[in-house]
Amino acid sequence: MDANTRRLDAWFEQLERVPLAEKFRVEVVGGNVHMTPQRTTHWQVISLITHAVEDRFGREATIFSNVRIDFPGPENGFCPDVALLRTDTFPRD
Repeated sequence: MDANTRRLDAWFEQLERVPLAEKFRVEVVGGNVHMTPQRTTHWQVISLITHAVEDRFGREATIFSNVRIDFPGPENGFCPDVALLRTDTFPRD
């Protein structure tokens, strides 16, 4: 585990203790915390996109929604609405 991942882990551990965090989408972008409220309409759009991706790439497609993915660059722990990963990609815990 590199220093960037350890810093992101520390950020997210602290943010999980914030009482309102479960009602918000939380991301760390360039070391800055971004919190946006979640709404029903937002999830409905995500669901439509996910179904469209499955229609195009099959049900075996590696699709994630609103989970932390550490993208390249310092302190970038994004939680994309929808992420399609290559089939040979294996996420790490």
